Amino acid sequence: MTRLRALFCASIASLSLPLSAGSTGEEWLSRILELGADYLLITRSQFQHDSLVVNEAIPATNITIGHRYKTVVSTQGLGSGMGYESGLQLKAALKVSHRGELSARTAFLLQPWAHTKSVHQPGKLDFPFDNPNYTVDFYHADSAVGSYKSYYAEGSLAYLRYAGPRRVHRFFFAWLAGFRGIFLRETLSTEFTKTVSFAPQTGIYKIHTSNQLYGGELGFHLGYDFMRRWSWQILLKGGLYGNEAQSSGFLNDQGGTVVLRRFHSREWVAAGTITGDGFVSFRPFSYCELRVGYEGILIWGLAIAPRNIVYTSVPTQHLDAKGSEVISGLVAGLSFGF
Repeated sequence: MTRLRALFCASIASLSLPLSAGSTGEEWLSRILELGADYLLITRSQFQHDSLVVNEAIPATNITIGHRYKTVVSTQGLGSGMGYESGLQLKAALKVSHRGELSARTAFLLQPWAHTKSVHQPGKLDFPFDNPNYTVDFYHADSAVGSYKSYYAEGSLAYLRYAGPRRVHRFFFAWLAGFRGIFLRETLSTEFTKTVSFAPQTGIYKIHTSNQLYGGELGFHLGYDFMRRWSWQILLKGGLYGNEAQSSGFLNDQGGTVVLRRFHSREWVAAGTITGDGFVSFRPFSYCELRVGYEGILIWGLAIAPRNIVYTSVPTQHLDAKGSEVISGLVAGLSFGF
């Protein structure tokens, strides 16, 4: 029993023992400024399924969605078709004390997520308005096109306070507090074309939403140097924000000669996030760190385009900011210490 107790105490003590003299950990500790860049390959997911185009030639198999005919273009299908897009993340960290660090970062997509789907069924395509006689072009159309675009960017500034000097002990832990801004905009468009008096004409229904979130966040940074140059790290944080949510819509008919709907709404609402990052890092040199991992963020309190579709024939100012999205993907990058 005494021997087992001694082994247990030795294993616990090894977590807090300093790295060997002259190791990359101690040399990294002497760096005052750290600059890094990451390549992002990220996707988005939402929890909204709304019909955009129904085909009267195909009966619905699931009447619970509220339509007698099959949905051939939906917001869920357009969203899942966006796939992954490339992004860039830039980071800077300044050591302000023996255990304190000031960190700034910004991340953005290099191009928006986007997906388009078109269908063709002469005289059988409808937009599911509650009154089919509300429009001309959106009822018994010959072809339809649905398009969905989304863009994301963010920036943050945080202070991290480590329990001990980072890179000296194998195990390190820090709590963090900071400010964060998130920008998300979306555009959802449907176009219906039908032949009237032997001439094709197109009606367009377009919805644009934007979200600007500003607020604070709290969390922690946890890591372990399991080898001389290798470590795993976890970052988990949550935030509360004020969101300047906006929604605008435009609906024209009869080849663009009649405007049935034009509106714009703006409102401040509460929003929140939960963010988690996990990655493995390798230090080939005392001044360089390579990393690869996965990160994700859940955001709620958003004005997303699908939730701002108005299916009623009565024009209304409509702003729904109860949407949520998950943004996640792979991260790979490097940092240099100075």
